[in-house]
Amino acid sequence: MFFPSSSADVNDWDTAFFDLANVPSVSFRSKSGQTLEISQDSKHAESSGGVIWETSFLLASLFESKPDLLSRVRPHSTEVSQACRPLSVLEVGAGCGLLGLVLAHMGFRVVLTDAETATLRNLNGNVQRNSAGLATETLPCAMQLRWGSEEDVHTVRARVPTGFDVVVGTDVLFATRLVEPLLWSIWSLSSEHTDVWMCMQIRCADSHALFLETAPRFFEELVDESHLLLDVPSATFAAELGCLLFRLSKRVIGAAAR
Repeated sequence: MFFPSSSADVNDWDTAFFDLANVPSVSFRSKSGQTLEISQDSKHAESSGGVIWETSFLLASLFESKPDLLSRVRPHSTEVSQACRPLSVLEVGAGCGLLGLVLAHMGFRVVLTDAETATLRNLNGNVQRNSAGLATETLPCAMQLRWGSEEDVHTVRARVPTGFDVVVGTDVLFATRLVEPLLWSIWSLSSEHTDVWMCMQIRCADSHALFLETAPRFFEELVDESHLLLDVPSATFAAELGCLLFRLSKRVIGAAAR
């Protein structure tokens, strides 16, 4: 089943996404000309990463329509190798991997992460299946990242020792106990140049409130960029489903505020 390519093709977005969540695989036509085949694995009830969430499709569509939102973070450098390298992107809570794979096909160097073993098996398969034709320097990879795990953070950080240029996450606020570990993990994998983009629906009001309260301990800026979602022509459901978008930039301090 294909993602709708136009809002004109959809009468009821809730029904459309329900139908998409109940098929074994979903096809997504990217603006790069590639058709991504994303397998879903909804039988693992303990994990929310087995299906593609609405906000993953939404953020992928936004970045495809406004790629300058990502390219603006490149730090100034006098080294040609640094200035020309692909920007590095970390996806937290990648699930099936749609967003990260779209970014890989846009020319970014993407590391897709999740915590659950079952989710990672499906994610690895999607990464391998959809990497054909990509340049060596932009081949994506899937890694385990359990939020709050210093071991996992160290392993992922080894991929980009200076910190990722961009961090993205969709619908990752669903349990209060995970909010601070998530923010600490993102903080630890960022640099002073990093932009963090988080797209979400309010699925847990307490988690959302705690996110707004806790984020300033780790990040200098927390900006509501939800208005950008209204400009995505293929995703008029953003307002209908109450989707939000936040951009965070890192506070430069000596140690994370754990």
